Amino acid sequence: FLKKVLFALYLPILLAAREYGFEEILEKALTNNNSLKAKKIDIEIAKSRVSEISAKKFGELNIGHNYTRTNHAGYVFMNKLSSREATCADFGFGDFLSAQASGQNPLSITPDELNNPKPRDNYEGFVEYKLPIFAGFALSNQEAAAKKIEEAAKLFAAKDEKALAVETLRAYNNAVAAQKYLEAMRVSKKSVEMIVSNTSEMLKEKLASKTDLMEAEYADSVSRARLFEAEKNYEVAISYLKFLTDDEAVDGVGGFFEPRLNKTIELKRDDIAAKSAIKDASKKISDASSADFYPKVFAFAKYGYNDNSLTLSSSKDFYLAGVGISYNITDFGATSAKTEGARAEFLKASDDEAATKSFAKFELKQKELELKQKELQLSEAKSAKALASNIFENYKIKYKNGLTSISDLVKKEAEDSLSQAALIGATAAYLNAKAEYKYALGQGIKE
Repeated sequence: FLKKVLFALYLPILLAAREYGFEEILEKALTNNNSLKAKKIDIEIAKSRVSEISAKKFGELNIGHNYTRTNHAGYVFMNKLSSREATCADFGFGDFLSAQASGQNPLSITPDELNNPKPRDNYEGFVEYKLPIFAGFALSNQEAAAKKIEEAAKLFAAKDEKALAVETLRAYNNAVAAQKYLEAMRVSKKSVEMIVSNTSEMLKEKLASKTDLMEAEYADSVSRARLFEAEKNYEVAISYLKFLTDDEAVDGVGGFFEPRLNKTIELKRDDIAAKSAIKDASKKISDASSADFYPKVFAFAKYGYNDNSLTLSSSKDFYLAGVGISYNITDFGATSAKTEGARAEFLKASDDEAATKSFAKFELKQKELELKQKELQLSEAKSAKALASNIFENYKIKYKNGLTSISDLVKKEAEDSLSQAALIGATAAYLNAKAEYKYALGQGIKE
């Protein structure tokens, strides 16, 4: 009971709240929806993948520095040669000359300077550039696949945006319907209260019985229950709009929004185009998986300095440039297995695209039939409402003239209220069906 009282106090404020039009509600929904934000991040991820692969075509430029200290004969001698400071003594010529002077065979001696050098520090700084000249078409195919995946991400985002627009329209029109139904129930409540008041006056003049008054009061109780249900439905509808827009400030709606149907009917859906892009990407990935069947050609260039201390002296610099080729003779079936797996993914994507096309045709036909049904139901609801209103007005006159019972009058009032509710519901259902039909075609709400 307390909840009913509080809601009754809150309801006038709710009904007097600002009216938000559909365009404003839709803008809030598209801006604040976290799922759409995630889809836009997917697009950025796909773009970065394209940039990453495209950059690989230009190779890589590295800068580095190595420091070593060793008494390893080979490394010490190599480091001295690399810094252009190796002497004849480093080759062991001192021991050679001593052996020759003493009459020994110099060819049989073991040079001490060469085999037991003193420990040496070595600093090597360099800039290195590596460039893939031919990678078995892997990079070109991977780049093409990445671009298709980016395209698919954009199409899926567009599809989800249209789906959210349809759901927002459905929620908005349902909220409008709930508001109109609430207004109708308030009018119905006043109408029943008038019947109760008139019956009470007629009872005083002995033109109605106590049973008539009790029936009128029972009808009033039923109308209060309908009014409370209408209040609850309206509050729920507004709450759902707040959820879709992620905005607690949304507290009212305007009139129904009716989507415009285009004269040209063409099935052009984002999900079909996205699945086609994924299929194309799978084909390129499949082609890229065969790269190891081709030889790899690459180029490289290196420039740097080498000495036993840090230096940038031109007398200690060096360069190295070249071109290389490699070919994988066998990896014992690994490449073949990878190619088969990629081929299976392509076939799967092709089947998925075909299934999406088939379902789209079915869904379009389903939504077309539903739209025709809702249009017919709306026409019938309008006729039924007009008849119910006329009948109720006639029964009010009859009741005042004592030509019908209170039971019949209350029944006709209920029928009039129900026909009003049915008309409101049929209007919302028809407008929503138009939006769903446009979505099934692949069109946006405002297209």
